[in-house]
Amino acid sequence: MMYKIYLGDLALPIAPAEIRRKTGSRNEVVSLINGGQLNIVKGPELTEFKFEAVFPYQKYPFRAADTNYITPIEYISFLEALKEGKTPFYFKIIRLNNKNNPVGRTENIFVTLESFSYCESAENGMDINAEIVLKEYRSYGTVTYYPDTKATVPQREGVKNTASSQYIVKNGDTLWDICRNFYGDGERYTEVAERNGISNPNRIYVGQVINLG
Repeated sequence: MMYKIYLGDLALPIAPAEIRRKTGSRNEVVSLINGGQLNIVKGPELTEFKFEAVFPYQKYPFRAADTNYITPIEYISFLEALKEGKTPFYFKIIRLNNKNNPVGRTENIFVTLESFSYCESAENGMDINAEIVLKEYRSYGTVTYYPDTKATVPQREGVKNTASSQYIVKNGDTLWDICRNFYGDGERYTEVAERNGISNPNRIYVGQVINLG
């Protein structure tokens, strides 16, 4: 199995050989008066992704076929801009078989760039090797709760959970957040993107009308 990786709109020229994930626990162990212990179960920590990337100077034949050539230092500048911009982005993982066809589930995960380091060495010529650490991002902010006899679904102000509704994009919105707040399931962003003719779900703009019905 091979990978095809996107950081936002940018495809990595050479996919990493492996992607390591770590999801810790926030459980808390407390001591009881009788000498025993109690494990208070809490939600999991945000998932962390770590992988190594190669930014090649040469136009190697094993580069991803559909990636435009940019220099290694331009990839580093892109990572620096992500870090300095403090803006979440989508981390897209496409799994491919030996015929370069997608297999299994494609993941599109909202993340932040936690850290990256890179190395230039005579051994690698003009290529740059980098280690990238990403962390799952979950948006926060004021939400309104609508009590109901069936369930309580968090709603962002301005979103009405009706059978047919439209939503006007506000500053800071993402399609994933809009779907999570409206349907209770952010993974439906691809369905909404297709319904609204949005070719790139990562790009929506303030004032855009999204049909959710």
